[in-house]
Amino acid sequence: MVGWQPIFTRTDSVQILLDSFVWLQENTDFQLHAYVILENHLHFISTATQHSKRIQQFKGYTARRMARYQAR
Repeated sequence: MVGWQPIFTRTDSVQILLDSFVWLQENTDFQLHAYVILENHLHFISTATQHSKRIQQFKGYTARRMARYQAR
């Protein structure tokens, strides 16, 4: 068992995800088509010319912000 934690039950943690999506859309060719945020994970459909790079950017940004958020 992974032991997933319900980290997306707080508005602040969800906002971190939304901020990352907005930054990618405003600063790259990333296009977000659909998303759903559940209490312990998310799903999204997106496109970009360098899609794997955009996903790396998304994951890196959100991981750093979440670590800082959880440390508070």
